[in-house]
Amino acid sequence: MEQAPLVNANNRREIDELSRLMRSSSVSVSSSLQQNPVQPVPQVPHREPPALPPRPQRRRVKAVYDCPADDDDELSFYRGDIIFVVEEIDDQWWFGVIEGDANRKGIFPKNFVKALPT
Repeated sequence: MEQAPLVNANNRREIDELSRLMRSSSVSVSSSLQQNPVQPVPQVPHREPPALPPRPQRRRVKAVYDCPADDDDELSFYRGDIIFVVEEIDDQWWFGVIEGDANRKGIFPKNFVKALPT
């Protein structure tokens, strides 16, 4: 099977035009560089990123009594359960989640638990 030549009458004109454009653009780029030499990029001093604010530490409490929930929004727990306090609702009720079981969450009376050391 005979291959067609890379340069033929159909594409010769295109090749000549491309060659002419390449020669003229290289001259203009070269003369442009002579008129406006490339300036080095100034060095920016290294700065440390700002420190992140400390992550709020969730308070952990331990149940001292069993506490069956009376309503759907209340948390049921047993003596010895560890609870993460998420929010203090008021001076008697907190909202929390049982450690290790994110599905068990709700409000609970704070007088049924004791604080654990942080």
